[in-house]
Amino acid sequence: MFLFYSDSYILNVGLRLSSDLQWIGN
Repeated sequence: MFLFYSDSYILNVGLRLSSDLQWIGN
């Protein structure tokens, strides 16, 4: 359960960072 939670959290943070980087790039 904890591993699943941390995995999804890291995944969400990764998506957020990638979208922020794309916004800065544009």
